[in-house]
Amino acid sequence: MDNVLIVSKTSNGREIFLGGVNLRTYENVQLGPGHVGYAHPNDIPMNIGEIWKLELGRFSEMKISPPHTENWNIISKERTDQNLRPNEIRDLILQHVRAEYTHPRALFGGHIGFNENGKGFIDVNGCLLPYSIGFWRFHDPLELDYDNNENEDGNYYRSESGDFRVKYTGVANPESVLPPGTVLRLFLSQSYEFEGREVFWLLLSGWFI
Repeated sequence: MDNVLIVSKTSNGREIFLGGVNLRTYENVQLGPGHVGYAHPNDIPMNIGEIWKLELGRFSEMKISPPHTENWNIISKERTDQNLRPNEIRDLILQHVRAEYTHPRALFGGHIGFNENGKGFIDVNGCLLPYSIGFWRFHDPLELDYDNNENEDGNYYRSESGDFRVKYTGVANPESVLPPGTVLRLFLSQSYEFEGREVFWLLLSGWFI
């Protein structure tokens, strides 16, 4: 069993998705339930900052294909008494994982494209990325997009210039501003059709200031 730090808890409105960092390998993991599937019930008692002893495995029915290589099923779990504060999670990520400073257009090795509203995506066709989750830092702040969120399918953050927008899918209340240097956990969605092609949308699961 590995110690896994829970670093993200996101929702599609009906189910919960959990993300973690394996503290043995310091790899990102996306944690599915102990049966076929990827999502958990809304009342799952696992929260960001908690460290759990997890036995991880993959059922044959779970499709593992790039870039979504981080998916694992929780075979068994045991809560530890360890709990990290947000600043401690940030320090652990900076020390052991990776959260380089970058420009939004250089995310995921520069393979990302943008629509006219500034939302990022990666074309499914020909995508050879071996990962779908990462931590990054921006030199500029991100602001909650108050002007447009009421007309959108959730909360979005935007750059000051307005040429970058990203949907926030976490369950925690959004902050009004994410200052420069905030550790951002960004990930790629499952595939969706967009303008006649399939794309992975760029999403924001959370942050550590």
